[in-house]
Amino acid sequence: MTNLYVAQEIWQQWPKLQLGVVKVSGINNEQASAATANYLQNVQQSVARQVQEVTLSELPEVAVWREAYRLFGAKPKRYPCSLENLLQRIKREQYPRAINPLVDIYNIISLQYRVPVGGEDIAKIKGDLWLRFATENEAFIQLLGEAEAKAPKPGEVIYSDDVGAVCRRWNWKEADRTKLTPSTTDAILVVESLQEASLQPCLEALVNLLSEYCGGKAETTLLTAPA
Repeated sequence: MTNLYVAQEIWQQWPKLQLGVVKVSGINNEQASAATANYLQNVQQSVARQVQEVTLSELPEVAVWREAYRLFGAKPKRYPCSLENLLQRIKREQYPRAINPLVDIYNIISLQYRVPVGGEDIAKIKGDLWLRFATENEAFIQLLGEAEAKAPKPGEVIYSDDVGAVCRRWNWKEADRTKLTPSTTDAILVVESLQEASLQPCLEALVNLLSEYCGGKAETTLLTAPA
């Protein structure tokens, strides 16, 4: 099954980085789940009350990602990390809609634990995944919601497989090619943190929700900088 690796240069730039990896197999993501949709809506309403009078850019869990984006040349105001994007939409009362159980669950976890979370369909990944800096020879990719395929800019942080990027500007926006759909049966979910607090409680909560609403078998790994 697909593995996730991190380039040494990434660890050197962000030694506090933690990546919680959850690989799930044999899941049922086919049916729209009223349960996860309602769960997501309740979480969004709770978060809306929490951020109503808050400047999002000043939240520590957002500020740390804004600084990371600046370090690789992405303007965080133009390209907000996935967590900030969710919080912005909720604050504007433009709640992200329910999509399918897998996506709903990772958005729930992202909002509850204030960390970016993403996922890819393992059947659509070619080879292993890498978190690395983009080079000058990256393939053009179609991002979700984008009309035109573009290549990552040299130096930006990307997730990639043997074909090309599957997520640009770290966790800003995912590729259409490997997105999670109702037909997904095996997936890899990644929880990201640049802060010192352990991701273990977050990973446990994610696995519990996956087990409750999607079934299947889950395997977790916590990646941290080499000693």
